[in-house]
Amino acid sequence: MVRWDMAQNPLTSVNGRRFLDLATGKPAEPNITYEPELYLSLQAGRAMTFAKEKGDDYSTIAPVLSLERRIQSEKDAVKAQLAYLTMFDRYAARTPYNQRLKLIQQNRYKDKTGVLCTYVSGYVVDWREQDGRITRICLMSPLVSSRYRSSTVTPVDSHLWLWTNLNHPEKDYTNPIDRLRDPRRKPPKNMKPTTELKLGDFLMIAGQVQAYTDSQGRRRLGIGEWNGQNRCLLYSYEMADGRSRGLTIPRHLMKHMTIATFDDDGYAQWADPWKLRDEVDHWKHEYPGASSEMQIVHDAY
Repeated sequence: MVRWDMAQNPLTSVNGRRFLDLATGKPAEPNITYEPELYLSLQAGRAMTFAKEKGDDYSTIAPVLSLERRIQSEKDAVKAQLAYLTMFDRYAARTPYNQRLKLIQQNRYKDKTGVLCTYVSGYVVDWREQDGRITRICLMSPLVSSRYRSSTVTPVDSHLWLWTNLNHPEKDYTNPIDRLRDPRRKPPKNMKPTTELKLGDFLMIAGQVQAYTDSQGRRRLGIGEWNGQNRCLLYSYEMADGRSRGLTIPRHLMKHMTIATFDDDGYAQWADPWKLRDEVDHWKHEYPGASSEMQIVHDAY
């Protein structure tokens, strides 16, 4: 025999008038609950999924921050910077082996002294310090190219480190062909005088190709001496017609999280690593949605 427990019977709290209303009234609209990824796909009009923690191979794709509106304030700029740091810290999977050797071999050139070089572009997302000074900076999803105005579609790695003491603005590592095609180009002075490099910036450098052996005994190619060519903070936003437009954040809005400042000769004054870490932590606490609460979405493939 089935026994209804009165405390659990959903009909015990419904009186006769309510039964009459239910019988004569219009049926209520169904309350449909979608799975988050299904709802995301319906909104986007194509199959979408959420990225997993430490689950995206950033050696296969160079991510770009996508927003629903244009960046118009210092607050927006700080959030964008934090978003790129979060992409690397939370979502980028470190690749144990990659195509760096092959891709750099295919995208290198000889500078005017005959040294093998390449252009490298990537997001400045991390640093390492020793004895109170920044010794290395990390580029996320580095792209390489033998020409100034082009780059590979596929990154050479999930990340690549540049040694700060190997930044030599007095040397010219650019491709001589680029200078012949554009004679107005002058030897780089590590971007421009008094230029500031910010965390999150997409930095382009020209540097010497350097062979080394990693901790696993594998032969790899990296970057030795280098100098800066260009920098900006990239993002895209969806316009009214559904197309995405790539933009850069105006530099006058970027006033925080400076990792280096360059003097008139192009030499870098690197930030105090402890003060920089405190500043990053401050902004993460101020805008948790841009760091700890942010979710990465991408096409399901």
